[in-house]
Amino acid sequence: MIRRSAAAVFWGEACHFIDCMQALCGSVPTSVHARRIDHHTSGITEDQSLLSFSFADGSIGTVIYAAGGDTALAKERFEAFGEGKAVIIDDFIKTESFSGGKGNRFKTTKQDKGFQMEMTRFVEAIQGGTPAMSFAEIQAVTKATLRAVESFRTGAVYALGE
Repeated sequence: MIRRSAAAVFWGEACHFIDCMQALCGSVPTSVHARRIDHHTSGITEDQSLLSFSFADGSIGTVIYAAGGDTALAKERFEAFGEGKAVIIDDFIKTESFSGGKGNRFKTTKQDKGFQMEMTRFVEAIQGGTPAMSFAEIQAVTKATLRAVESFRTGAVYALGE
């Protein structure tokens, strides 16, 4: 098993979920607290962690990075709750949404993490001169990611204000 540092996990993977949470709530992160398990029989603790964020609009979000699960489970799971609605996405294949006491299920035949759309939007942004994200949004996610790494090491909660 390859050991990866907390920084590698956050920079390489968790940062995308911070970005996703920011985009969904339409608000920048205002604080972060990151924790990891203290010990494990494998000796690997850096890929078993929890990141908790507060956002300027009052939203909260959590990223649970749990590499120790069974392989039969979905590798990535996303859940969102708000305004009496909920959505669950497993492995970017199966989506369940709930609203008004009713549930809907949608399943794709292949996994779609949005890479093709991302490249399309990137090219459109370059051609049109309008970025998909503002510099302030990019800066907020970067700052939240850096502070998450620091919080992971210290256990402290960090405010992300100016």
